[in-house]
Amino acid sequence: MADPSEGAELTLTSGAGECETRVCDTDGEPQCPTGDVCLARLRARPQPLSMETLQGARDGLERRGELGEELSSCLGLALERFCREPQCVQENARLLIRWGGGELAFVSGQGQCEISVSRSAGEPQYHITGKTWDVFVAWTNSHPEPLSIKNLESVQNTLESWGLGGEELSGCFGEAISQFSQEPPCVQGNARLRLCWGGQSLEFLSGDGECEISVCYRDGRPQYDIGELPVHMYLDWLHAWPDPLSADTLWRVWDKLGSCKGDRDDLRACFHCVWEEFKREPQYVQDNARLLIQWGRRQLRFTSGKGECEISVRCVDGKPQYSVGKIPAHVYVAQLRADRPPLSADTLQRVLSELGSCDGDTGALRACFDRAWQGFRREPRCVQENARLLIRWDGGELEFIAGQGQCEICVSCSTGEPQYHITEKTWDVFVAWTNLHPEPLSIKNLESVRNTLGRWGALGEQLSGCFGEAISQFSREPPCVQGNARLRLCWAGGSLEFLSGEGQCEISVHCRDGRPQYDIGELPVHMYLDWLRAHPEPLSADTLQRVWDKLGSCQGDRDDLRACFDRAWQGFRQEPRCVQGNARLLIRWGGGELEFVSGQGQCEISVLLADGEPQYHITELGGDRPVTWSHASPEPLSVADLARVRDRLGRWGALGEELSGCFGEAISQFSREPPCVQGNARMRICWDGGSLEFLSGEGQYIFSVFYDEGNPRYYLRVETLPGHLYVTRLRSRKDPLTADNLFKFYSDLGLCGGDTAELRTRLYTAWERFGQEPQCVQENARLLIRWDGGKLDFVSGQGQCEICVSCSAGKPQYHITEKTWDVFVAWRKLHPEPLSIKNLESVRNTLESWGALELWGVLGKELSGCFGEAISQFRREPPCVQGNARRRLCWAGGSLEFVSGKGQYEISVSYQEGNPRYHFHVETLPVDLYVARLRSRKNPLTADNLFKYYTELGFCQGDTAVLRARLYTAWERFSQEPRCVQGNARLLIRWRKKKLKFISGQGQCEISVLLADGEPQYHITELGGDRPVTWSHASPEPLSVTDLVRVRDRLGRWGALGEELSGCFGEAISRFRQEPPCVQGNARLRLYWDRGSLEFLSGEGQCEISVRYRDGRPQYGIGELPVHMYLDRLHTRPEPLSIDTLRRVQDKLGSCKGDKGDLSTCFHCAWEGFSGEPQYVQDNARLLIQWGRRQLRADQQSLSADTWQRVLSELRSCCRDTGALRDCFDRAWQGICQEPRCVQENARLLIQWGGQEEAGVCLRAGGEFNHHV
Repeated sequence: MADPSEGAELTLTSGAGECETRVCDTDGEPQCPTGDVCLARLRARPQPLSMETLQGARDGLERRGELGEELSSCLGLALERFCREPQCVQENARLLIRWGGGELAFVSGQGQCEISVSRSAGEPQYHITGKTWDVFVAWTNSHPEPLSIKNLESVQNTLESWGLGGEELSGCFGEAISQFSQEPPCVQGNARLRLCWGGQSLEFLSGDGECEISVCYRDGRPQYDIGELPVHMYLDWLHAWPDPLSADTLWRVWDKLGSCKGDRDDLRACFHCVWEEFKREPQYVQDNARLLIQWGRRQLRFTSGKGECEISVRCVDGKPQYSVGKIPAHVYVAQLRADRPPLSADTLQRVLSELGSCDGDTGALRACFDRAWQGFRREPRCVQENARLLIRWDGGELEFIAGQGQCEICVSCSTGEPQYHITEKTWDVFVAWTNLHPEPLSIKNLESVRNTLGRWGALGEQLSGCFGEAISQFSREPPCVQGNARLRLCWAGGSLEFLSGEGQCEISVHCRDGRPQYDIGELPVHMYLDWLRAHPEPLSADTLQRVWDKLGSCQGDRDDLRACFDRAWQGFRQEPRCVQGNARLLIRWGGGELEFVSGQGQCEISVLLADGEPQYHITELGGDRPVTWSHASPEPLSVADLARVRDRLGRWGALGEELSGCFGEAISQFSREPPCVQGNARMRICWDGGSLEFLSGEGQYIFSVFYDEGNPRYYLRVETLPGHLYVTRLRSRKDPLTADNLFKFYSDLGLCGGDTAELRTRLYTAWERFGQEPQCVQENARLLIRWDGGKLDFVSGQGQCEICVSCSAGKPQYHITEKTWDVFVAWRKLHPEPLSIKNLESVRNTLESWGALELWGVLGKELSGCFGEAISQFRREPPCVQGNARRRLCWAGGSLEFVSGKGQYEISVSYQEGNPRYHFHVETLPVDLYVARLRSRKNPLTADNLFKYYTELGFCQGDTAVLRARLYTAWERFSQEPRCVQGNARLLIRWRKKKLKFISGQGQCEISVLLADGEPQYHITELGGDRPVTWSHASPEPLSVTDLVRVRDRLGRWGALGEELSGCFGEAISRFRQEPPCVQGNARLRLYWDRGSLEFLSGEGQCEISVRYRDGRPQYGIGELPVHMYLDRLHTRPEPLSIDTLRRVQDKLGSCKGDKGDLSTCFHCAWEGFSGEPQYVQDNARLLIQWGRRQLRADQQSLSADTWQRVLSELRSCCRDTGALRDCFDRAWQGICQEPRCVQENARLLIQWGGQEEAGVCLRAGGEFNHHV
């Protein structure tokens, strides 16, 4: 070590050594610098330049008595003037303060602006060099000046004081200050302003500088421009610089918002809506409006003219709502005078309505308009389309004109009530007008014209009678006539014409023989028929004859209808009077139907077209006459006749639910019979109210339709059919292919006449074999049966599976094509198989019979495995799941689907990693069904299963919170039990009067989870004797610190933890916790005590560890380790560097497993070299051993109280003078003892004395603090 008397420096380090504590010896006592020393240090090197450092230097010198009068005045002037310099000067200056005693230098930035303060003529002088402008411009290019009105004025004044304020620059500053002062605060506080003139520029910045502003000197004047703004700034700018309201202004704002930054979609939509609506407003509103736009908590106002018309726009739920407030009445009236809208009843009503929404006293004017509208709308059209209306009131007059304005109308309010007056020349105008322009034809308009003529005194007796007859008769016409007619009123004084639609129906009203006569001309057929329906005449032969004659003069196609009327007249006139006087005649043809009634209409007569000829049919009505009549006279049998009778009974109200169903079934089935059967059949329809019979030909083949068990049944007495006709019937009906139908055909053929044995044999074989096919085949097959008499073809679905039944060697043969498997796979995608254990086995056996499970190699193995797993697991499901499930089998070649019930519960079986996997989609199950499934399957009790049930219940439907809370408690506590308990337990969970039981092993350990005090409680019975120890020999517990603690606590609760075993557990936990992860994860730990041993295992157990109780205490021993584990253990638990440590590690390496040749050589070399080092090196060394890509480090002891005591003891025993060094160690010890523990354990200590530094030992304890002593 160095001689302490010569002065030295000692560094002690702990951790990273970042906390420094320094103790220096000066005449035996630490000293603070004096005033002259302080001033000398200030003069020795430039100090940082800022207002704080200037003030600090002045205060420090003043406290130490070194601040003379000259220096004090210079520093005072520097403080006063420097604070007023712009930022670019303050941050890039060199300040020299000179006085009689010397000078002080202060520097900021690069020090380009030179400032000197000196005393001249008894006063301090402040001087800044002339190169400030160049520095100022260069500085602002990289460091913009703060932007504010005050700072703009300050920089302008500073530049003028430097003599640099030219005309262009001065103009730019003036324009910038003038315009920028008018910007809203959000722009002023977040802008970048650039002044450009003569190829030079200055920049000012406030906030983030989002708003770009430029002031450029162009064309002899400064120009102020503002760039694109964020939305909120632009809106504030609009507040500060409002534009007059117009459609162009709104469009310009909308367009400008599109280029703004930020979220502006809703606001743009609002402005677009305003623009769309505002441009439609009348001009008087656009020129005199005040617009208020509101969205959120913000608003904008725009004004045009005096702003008398209020318009508001609000954004509600993202949609703008536009509304116009009340318009002043004088504004609206002025606009009416300017626009001069044409006179009409609609115009008057619109003005009256708009006046109601105007602001101001509009009572008199509205009364005039109301009287004008009430009178004008009753005028005939000839007046309304050729009038001049003048409205007078206290506020002035308004004029409206229609046509040439020949009819003058005046409405005035002179006596308090508005008066309506029309000039006397109206009648002449009216007559002349109607000759060219017929009046609209309607009941209302006929009355209006009549009343108007009455007011004019132009309604004589004849004209009045014509109007009365016209109104009376025209009101009875059907709508098709009223809406398409031309009505002419003729009297001695002239004629009037009225028109509706195209006027196809000619109507005239003449005054003849002193009374008006109403005549209607020739009509189109459809109008005449509507007229007949509107003017029903009683049924008689004369009525029918008259209608038939009238139809002859009608326009349009009426031949079929005239033929029906002729047939009706021919038949009806031959009926007896009792029928003619009490009948209902219904005539039907392609275009519709007509009804005529006489008396009470009890006799039903119908005339309809059949095969192009009208048919006349009469039915006796009353009581059971239809049934009686049917027995005596069967109805003709055909599909058309069945439909006709059904419809007739329906009209009579005699068609009940059963009879209606029977008719429907009869029509549906009989239409499928071959013509040879339809033309020679007898059908009887039976229901609870009786029966009806139908006959065609000789009625050889007998059918019956009856109602049985709530459904109609169609039955053919097949014994009436010969065999060949039954076969013909089968070909015609094309019944679908099913096993039931095949058996029915086989049975029916046995009853038919003729030789049917051969065909019946084929059908029996087909039925027997087809019933064994899987559903996918049965629902998608084509069956061909061949025999000597021909062939029969039956189809189900698309008929992709071809099956043939023919005779070979005298026996029927059943053959199915080879492509069945492809059809099977394709079919099941649309039509899943029925799901049951029996059907799963049936489909598997069928596929085996096709060679699908043997001939496909790996694919067959996968599918066979999936079927086996599906059948095995599905047996364990409860019946409620088996009866309502959807099962999908997935393998490399595709998938198969099976369904039972509604297929509510999803199950999948897939082939993964060489094994079939069974997965139940629990999210499809209600909670009660999931619990039933748990009871049915009886899965073993494990912690993993409990967590699985807890997780799956979270996906189930219904309230699972209570049961999940019990399961979570059970899983949480059960997973902490030792393996001996987990493998031999019985768990009982109770909730809401229900319970679940799970068992592992023999179930000897009883565990229950139930509700107590509102919380789930976990309870386990006391275990007895040596059960834990016995179990542990057979099955080692998992090894980790947590597992050791868990088993110790469990044995403690059982009362099986004696003193020795408790000590072994404590030692094992304490020592095993310090092992490196590679040892903890791959070890076998055995605890030995007087009563036995316990074993714990992690990984493969390569590291053997034992804890034995010997000599009254537990002893922890570790066996031979692989080299990599031993090295990791050395890294984790380093030993202090010494010759013994190196020797011991070298010996230990010799017994380790694995390749350690290079490492042993390194340790041997280290031991030999280190043994030859002097003692002070051995006690203060760091050894680093590297081989390959690995390394080991051996350090000296860390900084601690023991270290201090040892060093102080050695210093006292030294023969030389160590007083200064010992004082430093004493001071360091006192200081470090006062530091908090977090510093003591993480510090580096450096001790210096006499100006020298000794490279002492490196003492670490974390290393985040530095102490210098």
